[in-house]
Amino acid sequence: APSGQAFLSGGVTFCELVPLRAIPFRVIAILGLCDAEFPRGGPPPDFDLIARDPRPGDRTSRSDDRYLFLEALLSARDQLVLTVPGRDLRDGRSLPPSVVVTELVEALDRSFLLEEGTKGPDGPEAGTRRASLADWLVVSHPLQAFSPRYFEAAGDPRLIGRDEDAWAGARARREALEDGSGSRRRFLDASLEPLDSADPAGSVVATLTLEDLIDRVLRSTREFVRNRLGIRTPRPEGAVGDLDPVDLDPLWQSTLGRTLLDHLDAGVPIEVGLTRLMANPLVPRGMPGRLSSRALQAEVESVARIARARRSGDRLADRAFELSIEAVPGIGKALLVGRLDRLWPGGRIDVGFTRLGRAGELDSWIRHLVLCSLAEEGGNPAPRSVLVGRPEKRTSDQRVVLFGEVDQPDRQLARLFEWAWSVPQAPLPFFPRTSRRFARAFLDGKVEQAWRGAHQEFFGGDSMAFVKPEIQQDLEFARLWEGGSPLDGRNPFPLRFRFEELATAFFEPFFEAREVCDE
Repeated sequence: APSGQAFLSGGVTFCELVPLRAIPFRVIAILGLCDAEFPRGGPPPDFDLIARDPRPGDRTSRSDDRYLFLEALLSARDQLVLTVPGRDLRDGRSLPPSVVVTELVEALDRSFLLEEGTKGPDGPEAGTRRASLADWLVVSHPLQAFSPRYFEAAGDPRLIGRDEDAWAGARARREALEDGSGSRRRFLDASLEPLDSADPAGSVVATLTLEDLIDRVLRSTREFVRNRLGIRTPRPEGAVGDLDPVDLDPLWQSTLGRTLLDHLDAGVPIEVGLTRLMANPLVPRGMPGRLSSRALQAEVESVARIARARRSGDRLADRAFELSIEAVPGIGKALLVGRLDRLWPGGRIDVGFTRLGRAGELDSWIRHLVLCSLAEEGGNPAPRSVLVGRPEKRTSDQRVVLFGEVDQPDRQLARLFEWAWSVPQAPLPFFPRTSRRFARAFLDGKVEQAWRGAHQEFFGGDSMAFVKPEIQQDLEFARLWEGGSPLDGRNPFPLRFRFEELATAFFEPFFEAREVCDE
């Protein structure tokens, strides 16, 4: 209402929930009862002497808010409406309701029963599953007004849409889905023309750097969107927390652990490294931060100890190479150039703080193929690669992955080169997590389980409540593959390779050469 207008001067009154406003009304609606806002809480200011030395009878804002809520309950004569923002506007995660709302619903649910045979809002009768009062008290509304749930004749009777424009939108959507014209849009309708990267005479040899080959094979969707289409998708912005962290975020453990590991490799004492770590704003303050740092320190020291034992002798200089690959399908002779680092007399030793079984293994595997190919030409190091990291599972002590000598590494590299060279035309249906899970089961003869696991890993499922599906890992994935499935051939545009073909061809030699051990 405009400033200066008298209280209770109109048919509908809007006001704050403050003392002396609890006047009886037929209908009372309280909006925005989320846990973070009501009742008020949070740490008191430093100059609050009452909070520093509390005594019985002292007022608190939290108790005042709970009392105001009880007054509002008593003031409602016919109907009480409580609204709660159920999901975050940024990422869609569930938001808990205010504790006073939860307590009210639980108290009513314990105190009253519905009549025998009463159907729940979702349809089942009380004889099949007793419809509780909470089922009727709590209404989950769709985000959009044109949701079909508002206009379904057999739907929830509490959801009744009265907006004619929203009804027209819901009806148009249903008709489009029924006649097939409402299928999901496609980002691309066809693969792109090949790039003119070689002259017609064929005098220029197809050339890729090792880093380009790895990026195109392991991250082909991102490479295609960014480098061929020239599209930079925005990074998702998470909600900024307004509370200090009380636990070390798992996503930041690898980064902080890698930093601490680098300090140890550089000769920095562990105490100095921990002091620097505690100064990071991502680490919780006080005792929680010290406990998290100690756990991180134990893992870092274990990885560093194993790495020192594996690095026998003097480190070798990085080896630059120009590797000629013969008989690449569709290309002929090709050239792979780059530099191999982290070389020791016993082979290539890669040390990190990520968990084993992740995409880092695939990166090390491709570099290992190059190492084996160069070893056939003679000289150091030995054709052996070691990856030291954190155990794949928390219950495991295995921190080392070994890759032994590979037969015909040039043949494997030729296949990878063919795949990477085709990426500018169309991305590869190869996805590190999904392809690995598929290949493991498929190569063991479990065909049905392989396809079921691949769809679950890529699109998500009931058993992956705490794991983000791979298609949601990057915005490029969700946009490029919309309108189809790259797993079973229902692709939004023609692909040169099939998903199962790439998965089995890549991981069959990978599994044969891979060995996991404790140290």
